[in-house]
Parts: sequence; structure tokens; C-alpha cells
Amino acid sequence: MAGRADIGLYEREAQLRLAADTLSSAANHRGRALFIVGGPGLGKTSLLEHICRIAQEDFIIGSATGDLMETSVAFSFIGQALDALGCPDPHIDARAPGASVSDVRSTQFHRVSRWLRTLSKPAVITLDDLHWADSESAALLSYLCRRLERLPVAIFATLRPWPPAAHDLARRLAATRHAALTELAPLSAAAAARLVTDRIHAEAGEPVIRRAVSLCGGNPLLLEQVSALVDRGDDLSSPKLSRELPNPQPVLLSRFAALPTEVIRCAQAASVFGTRFRPGLAASVAQVPEKDIERTLETLSRSGLVREVADHMVEFVHPLFSQLLYEDLGSSLREQLHRRACLVLLERGLDREAARHAMRGHLVGDPTAIAVLERVGLDALRQGAAAQAAEHLRAAVELAGQRATRTSLTGLSEALLAAGQYREAIECGERLVTMPAESPGEQAEALAILARGLAQSGRLAEACDYLEKTVAAAKDTDLALAIEAQTEHGYYRWWMSGPTAALPYLAKARDMARTGAAGSRVAAVWGFVALQAGDPSGFGDTAVAGRAVLTAPRSHLADFTTTWGALASFAVSAGVLEHFGDAERAYTTGLEAAEQAGAGLTAGALGLSVSYAELLMRLGKLTEALDVTTRVLGLSDVMPALTATASVIHAGILLYLGRMEEAVQWLERAEATAGFRLSWIPALRLSCIRGEIALRAGDWTTASAHYVEAEELTAQAGIEEPCFSPWARHAIVSHLRSGRTGDAERVLGWLGRCSVSLPCRWPRIAALTGLAGLAELAGDTEAAEAAFKEALSMHAGLGLPLERIETLLEYGMFLRRAGSQARARPLLAEAIAAAESHGASWLAALAHRELAASGGRRRRRGAADNRLTPQQRRVFDLAVQGLSNDAIASRLRVSAGTVKTHLEHIYAKLGVHSRRELMLRRIDPPPGPGVA
Repeated sequence: MAGRADIGLYEREAQLRLAADTLSSAANHRGRALFIVGGPGLGKTSLLEHICRIAQEDFIIGSATGDLMETSVAFSFIGQALDALGCPDPHIDARAPGASVSDVRSTQFHRVSRWLRTLSKPAVITLDDLHWADSESAALLSYLCRRLERLPVAIFATLRPWPPAAHDLARRLAATRHAALTELAPLSAAAAARLVTDRIHAEAGEPVIRRAVSLCGGNPLLLEQVSALVDRGDDLSSPKLSRELPNPQPVLLSRFAALPTEVIRCAQAASVFGTRFRPGLAASVAQVPEKDIERTLETLSRSGLVREVADHMVEFVHPLFSQLLYEDLGSSLREQLHRRACLVLLERGLDREAARHAMRGHLVGDPTAIAVLERVGLDALRQGAAAQAAEHLRAAVELAGQRATRTSLTGLSEALLAAGQYREAIECGERLVTMPAESPGEQAEALAILARGLAQSGRLAEACDYLEKTVAAAKDTDLALAIEAQTEHGYYRWWMSGPTAALPYLAKARDMARTGAAGSRVAAVWGFVALQAGDPSGFGDTAVAGRAVLTAPRSHLADFTTTWGALASFAVSAGVLEHFGDAERAYTTGLEAAEQAGAGLTAGALGLSVSYAELLMRLGKLTEALDVTTRVLGLSDVMPALTATASVIHAGILLYLGRMEEAVQWLERAEATAGFRLSWIPALRLSCIRGEIALRAGDWTTASAHYVEAEELTAQAGIEEPCFSPWARHAIVSHLRSGRTGDAERVLGWLGRCSVSLPCRWPRIAALTGLAGLAELAGDTEAAEAAFKEALSMHAGLGLPLERIETLLEYGMFLRRAGSQARARPLLAEAIAAAESHGASWLAALAHRELAASGGRRRRRGAADNRLTPQQRRVFDLAVQGLSNDAIASRLRVSAGTVKTHLEHIYAKLGVHSRRELMLRRIDPPPGPGVA
């Protein structure tokens, strides 16, 4: 940004304070973003220059300036700033085998974020004229702003309210507190008069200064220009200068009026190139005779409207000069100049630049323009720049009309799918399908494209129909495509309806792919789905395929960067069958390899992360599990399809951590997502969690109803592996306590049938605790205790600590009910210790409550274990009055986060789960320290 006119910083103290706060926060590794909004000429650039001067000693600085003519070049805007910082180019092709365009885009974003985390010195990124940013730069900026909290990075961006896309982005980020937003106002009359007085060197009377202030409406840039006119002796009485802001055109264009005609033509031609241009190219487009080129360019340079910059380039002194000159051309001349620019650039082999002018020149039917747009669009697609690819290929298709090539339409479809523009992608796919195909393979590819669009838009049943047609068209000409389509068909059937519906399609895919890597992958997926249906016979093939990937994961990226890869099938299956060591190794190795390969944000890798979080939760690693789901949910803008399932699992983790209110909120969010109704999986998980919440709150009838729903969903899907969704234990307890003995016996029978063919232990533990409940109901306490003892013994070496805590809890509760309080207390104390060691505050609170009911009290490390501290007592008193966390924080002069932590400790000590329960029960809290 060096070299820009210094407009001065009059009346910008508020913005400078915000900038100072942003820099200070970034220096302490708490990154922030500040968006500065203002109309043309209000001093946005001068603010950025001042910020850079402040930051230059303590920060590394990367700056970028937007340009209207570069809005169609992926990462051209933010890439300037990243390049100045030394960051690897986000535009480098990073496509892994089998990865989609959206996977590449996600990988690029993650690469930049990961690089910024490695900075040894804080960084400042300044982005001037964000309203001219290309769409990929805007998307990357949004991604980074949402993840600045732990980065040593300060982002400052200036923009105008129009065009609206950048302003909308800034307002969205500000609304979600991922950025701050400030608006520049015109200068007051007093400040404007000071600016004019400071700038002029000649004597000027008070009337001239008042006229300048009135004319410019407080706009610093116009005040600068008017001051220059006053310095040359102009008294500002010309009719051309009689209009007031917001129209700066008369003032600025008047600077061109005195130039010779050929110089004006050259400046007009230069304006179609944007803010910066090569003089020779501008002269060629302006068709200046060769003998006059040197004189014309010299005259333009002496005008003071342009200046030389690096690399033999010239730029307009202020972007407004270029913009207003361009807008003043008129549509006919503007298109003519773009046509000439396109041809001149093509002659020099500059395809990407020529493509920009082809789009703006509306070269309908021009084969040269169409060809360059297609080339540049397909290249952008390979780079993962979906939005830029769509823009170029859409232009190629529009210019070609009915003669659009299959190549352009195919590329456009893929770009639209990656950009999430499903409706247009489907329209494009439908056009491809109706085009005459030269071979069955071409037709099969078109059908697959349409199917993918339908699937991503949520029209899964229609997608399956077209995948079936794809298989029929490709089976004799492109076996690989046929196998992929058949497997995708099976996957979508599984996602929609479960194993019963999916297995016939996957079995067919397995038959089609008996050999080779594809065959190994398909067999792995078939084994995974068959296991869910209660048939573990395919696990051997799944394990072979998964372990092959583990031996050289970087060579098998497609096996865990797609939704139906071998490694994911192996990892999930191993976890279900209680081979937890194999499962953890598969997850960690796969995710680490994906991260190292820059494929950590592919659909498969993120899906693997969600499954890994569920395993970590079962293994009692709640904090680690929460970190994983938090990361995935933070990427919902990158991979929204995972939001419903990830939200439900996130809620389950929060529940065990004792954060009941947050868990309920996440369940509600999950149910409200667009993808929730597309599959049975999030619905099943949600029913189970709501059932458990009701069970622990003592609302057994509601809990029983939720578990009946879970059982129905399980049966409809064809699930015969209880560990896939371990709801049976809680269902039996809920049914027994609500008096629905028949329902409990039915679930027990299902567990017994499933356990016959499965090697895992958890179904047997669940069945034993259920049998204990039935025996207790029948009055056979000896049989009940024998069943509990056997269940507890089966936990030895199993590695499911939360399940063992639940068994201890159920066993202790049984003993208490049977009148053996003394024998119950050690079991409940052990449950408390185990729960606390894993951070399972919810289970710890339940065990504390049962221990108290058994007449016991467990002391922790010499502290008054169930007594409230004075501050906790104050929080308790305010909470039961109905005050919110923020209100309590305000009363006690602490942060809302501190209040939340105090409440979690209070819940654990009092054996409750939520503020609502606290208020309803009006529990008299235990005395504070020192109270007898």
C-alpha cells in the first residue's frame, strides 16, 4: 500500500482505539478482525497505512488491495497478503486421489490456518477494498475470522457498503462476534475546513474554503482533490463542481478534461484493466499509433493521475479514478475495449487475464473466447477454486449457447456441486443427460453427475434412481465408474434406511469388484454394513482392507478421504466389536495421515473424526471427544452435511460432562438442521440421549417412550449389533421402572439373540443388568445380585469405563433398595471416584446422590466434599431466584464463564443436573466450610 496519497486521519480516534485493541489482543495470541466500512474517499486506506506504521516493529505485515478486474481470479486478493507473509500459496493443487473439489477447497483453507498457527511472530493482515475480493478470498477470510481466537493474527479489512457481498460478510461475522465492525462517517465541517487549510499552500479566502467544505460533503479524498485545484488558483465556482456528495464523479473526472484526446483514450483503455495496468497493453487496446505511444504515455504520467510502480506497471493514484473512468465509458465502448483486451492478451499467451475480459466483453459465439474460458475454468477446477471455476465455465456455456460442449457442462456441474449450488448443478446435469452422447461411457458420466447433485441437495431417492441408471450405462464400458456408482447407491440406501436396505446393493458391488483395490474397499464397506446387521463374517475382509491402508496410509488417501473408505469401515467396525486398540490406531493413523497430506477437511476425514469422537466418548475420554466434535462443528460452513450427527454426539459428550443445558440446546440444533430427516442415524442417537436424560431425571414413562422410538428405528434399519447404538441397557431399566415389563423382556430377548453370533461383551453385560432388574422385580434378590456380580466381572479388561460406572451405580442402587446400604456405599464411592477421574460430572452427581441416600459421605482430599464454598453459596442463592448467568456475573462482578463453572460444581455437589431442577426442588444446600 506504500505510495498511496496520505489523506490524513481527522476524526478517526474511535477507529484507532479499536485498531490498537485488535493489535494488542493479537500480540497475546488472541487474534481479532476489524472491518472498516465507508463510502469512497473517506480515508479507509489511510487508516490501514497508519495501522501498518504502528505495527511494523512488533508484527510481520501482509497487505492486499482489491481490484475490480481481478474478482474472477481465485485467491488473487487475499493471496497478496499471504504471499507477503511467506504463507504457501493456497491456490496450489492439493487434490488427493479420490478427493472432490470441495475437499480440495477445504484442504486449502486448512493449510493456511495451520501455517498461521506456526508463526513465531504476530502477524497483521490488511485487506483494502474488500468489496473487490474474489469469492475464494472472501470464503477463506470468513473461515480464518471464525478461527482467529488462538492465532497471533490481526486482520484489518476496509470495504464499501456496495457491492453488498463483502458488507454482508462483515455484518455476519460481527453478529456472531467473530469480528468487530466500524463505520466511517464524513468529516464534520470544522474538520473538513482544517484539512483544506492544512493542504493548500496558496492564500485562499474564507469563502473559497467554505465552498470547498460545502462541495465535498466531508469526504477527505474530494477535499484533497479540491485543495489541489485551489492551489492551482481555481476558486471552485465552475458549474462542473457544483454538485455535492455522494457523487464524486464531476470533481474527479474534471482532472482528465484538459488531457489530449489520445491520452484520454489510453486512460479509458487502462481503466478496463483495473487499478494497475501495463502501459503497452493499454496503448495497444486504445489503438494508439506506434509513433505516438511514448508521447501519449508520458503525457498520462505527467498528469498526476497515474504513477509507476514495481515490475514496469503503472497504477491510478486512487482506485476511484479508475472506477469512475470505467463507469463513464458507456456500455458499447466498454464492451469494445474488453474485446480488444481479450484478443491482445491471448496474443501474448495470457489466458487467465484474457478470460476476465472475455466474460466482461460478452463475446457471444466467439470460439476463441469460449475456448479460453473453458481452459481457465477447468484449470481453476483442478486447483479446487470451485467458485472461480463455476464463474468461468458458466460464462463459457452462456457464450456458447446451444453449442456448449460436454466438457464445459461437465466441469460446470462439478464446480457447482463443490460450491453448494445444487439447484443449478441439477439443471446442468439434466442438460448433460439429454445431450446426445457419443458413447455409453459419456452417458454414464452424465447420469452420475446428476445423481450426485440430487444426493447433495437431499433428494436421495431420486439420486439412487440415477445411480442405478449409471451402473446400467457403465457396466460394459467403464467398470470402475459402475462399481463406484453401485457402492454409492448402497451407501445412500444405508444412510436413508439402514443395513437391510443397503446390503443387496453392496453385495452386488462386491460381486462386480472381486479383485483390485476397488474390490478390497467395497468388501470392507460390505463387511461394515453386514456387521451392523448382526453378521460379523465380513469383518475379516474389512480388517484386511483397513490394515492394508494402515501400513501405508499416504498411499491410500482415497480409502479415508471418501465417505465409504476401507479405513473408516475398519475403524468403526473394530470399535463396535470392542477391538479398541485397533480402532484407536486406525482413527489416529488415518487422521494424522490426512492432516499431513493436507486432506484433513475432506468429507471422509471429517466423517472419520465424528466416529472417532463417539469412540472416545465410549472410552471415557470425554475432553478429547469434545475437542474433536467442537472442531468438526466449527467447520459446518465447510462440511455442513455432518452437522446433524456431529451435533447429537456433541450433545452426548456435554451431557456426561454435566453440562445439561448446553446438551439440550445442541439436541435442539441437531433436530432443526436440514439433514436431520434424511437419515435414521441422528434420529436414533437423539432418541437415546433424550431417553437417558428422562431416565436420570426420574421421568421413567417419558424415558420408556424414547427408548421404544429407538427400538423401532433400530428394527426398521435392520440393526442386529447392539454396540452400534448401545441403548438397550437404559431401555430395560426405563421399561422396568415405568412398569412396562413386557417391553423390558422384549429388549432382553433381542439382546440374547444378537449375542449368539457376536463376540463383544457389552450386550451380555447389558443383558445381565436387565436380568438383575427382572429378578429384583420378582423378589429374587439372590439372583439379582448374582447377575450384577457377573456383569461387573465381565468389565475386567474391557475398556468401557463409563459403562462400568453405570454397572457400579445400578448395583449400588439395588443394594440400597434391598436394605444393604453399608454394602452399597463402597460401590457408589468407587463409581464417584471413577466418574470424577474421567470428568463424567453427570454420572458423578448421580452417584453422589445415591451415596447420600445410602447414608454415606465421601470426603475428597481433606476438603469438605459436598459443601459449598462461600462464592458457590452466593451463586446458588442467585440461581434459585431465576437470574441468568450474565445477571449473576454482573451482581458478583465475575465473568459469565466463572458463574458457569461454579454452577457445574454446585450441580455435582447437590446431585442435580440443571438450573431448572435446582429451582424446582429448591434444595437446601449443604453448609459452607466451617458450618457444623
